[in-house]
Amino acid sequence: MLLIRQLYWGGHALKVLSKRLLVLLTCFYGLLLTVVTLLPSGQSRLGGWDSHLSPTLQNALHVPIYAVLVVLASLCLRTPRGPGLLGMAGIAIVCFAFGTLLESAQTLVPGRMGSSTDLLLNAVGVLAGGAVIIRMAPRNRPKEEQ
Repeated sequence: MLLIRQLYWGGHALKVLSKRLLVLLTCFYGLLLTVVTLLPSGQSRLGGWDSHLSPTLQNALHVPIYAVLVVLASLCLRTPRGPGLLGMAGIAIVCFAFGTLLESAQTLVPGRMGSSTDLLLNAVGVLAGGAVIIRMAPRNRPKEEQ
């Protein structure tokens, strides 16, 4: 009963639960992104999902996909004061490095190839996600408790 009350009123248990769910969701999103990115391209049985999308749409999807990744990662590491500039830079670097790793790994997959255009679009998505998080961060910093 106490746990239900804490969950309902937004107590510590809710924060812990929501943080764990966010981390789980972020990990699942990263895994899904990895699997979809590394599926073979074209008409193979294993892959082929991308044959239904135009190359322009495939390229355009890099921006929102990486923006969502940055937002999820930032929310996992949130603090009452927001991620801060250094924290945001770290998240951006890690997310961009993840995208670079996936682009490199695509060169080993039949029908796939990594491209500098994709890397550039990943970077735009990372910056867009960072801008969303910075915009959402509280403007008034909480006062230090004495």
